[in-house]
Amino acid sequence: MTSRERMRAVLEGRVPDQVPRGLYGPLIDIVNDYTRELFATHTGKDPLDCFRHDLRTLWLRDEAHRRNRPKAPDGEWYSQKTRRIETIADLEKIRLRELWAPTPYTAEALRPQVERLHDQGLPVLIYGRVTLFQFGWWLRGQTQFLMDIALGEPWLEPLLDIVADAAAADAAIFAAAGPELVGTGDDVGTQKGLFISPEHWRKYFNPRVKRIVDAAKRANPAVRIVFHSCGNVWDIIPDLIEAGVDVLNPIQPEAMDAAAVKREFGRDLVLWGGVSCQRTLAFGGPEDVREEVRQAIDVLGADGGYILSPAHMINAPTPWENIVAFFEAADEYGRYAPQQTIAHKEIQA
Repeated sequence: MTSRERMRAVLEGRVPDQVPRGLYGPLIDIVNDYTRELFATHTGKDPLDCFRHDLRTLWLRDEAHRRNRPKAPDGEWYSQKTRRIETIADLEKIRLRELWAPTPYTAEALRPQVERLHDQGLPVLIYGRVTLFQFGWWLRGQTQFLMDIALGEPWLEPLLDIVADAAAADAAIFAAAGPELVGTGDDVGTQKGLFISPEHWRKYFNPRVKRIVDAAKRANPAVRIVFHSCGNVWDIIPDLIEAGVDVLNPIQPEAMDAAAVKREFGRDLVLWGGVSCQRTLAFGGPEDVREEVRQAIDVLGADGGYILSPAHMINAPTPWENIVAFFEAADEYGRYAPQQTIAHKEIQA
């Protein structure tokens, strides 16, 4: 199988020849300096040109939208303006909708990039502006935004609607370009639990996630939706499934019981991640890495439905030997027996 065939099999509820795999950063087109320097030192190459990474990402960034603290037309930081919001009228005054307009990209402009990668046998994920919860704390400050949610400020839902409407319009454009996956998400989990109550998630955020998902799937019924959140998001996984999410990333092993996630939700979700970068890859030895990869494949990859990767970026002091061990273990343990069958939900092809 090509990488694209392998990924499509997983997304369509079939068992591939091998578990799709790769390092998290290169898979999502965010390679930090440490990873880049590690590969340059040991191979002289870009990380994506080494080993086999079974996914390519088009992460669409533009100068106005990629900043955590964008400037308003009058030059003042939006975070300074939004921290003074007290009424819905104040929300209109800051002209947030003008800044948070839909992406300048079009499906027609993106489609050739997707097709070029498809021609190389690679599946494609498109990410753009993806956050609702995090965007709120970027604008208001984390502590203040959590207070806004707890107090149920009357302007909160109109603010989130501005962001969700633009994200839904973006998702429709991205999906229409023909990728296998469109990404969204929010770091709503700590390693102990959620930043907010499940009830607040269901009131303020999940319906808007569904709006984004629905927009993408109307534009392209074959597309699958990835939701990213670090930390422990166990309490809202059923809500994400209800919203139409197909792939959950990154199954952080320090925060959630991978076996329990597979057991409870593996029929409804493809699981992506699962290998510890903050413990095993950084501080273990090659044999520790090999064993953790084997266990992840055995547990999360049972009967398919799994994309193998570290749960986040590779950071210091991760040694090169552990990167090699990760891919060697993926090669050794990641092959499926031909007779295996899968028990996922039915997914429209």
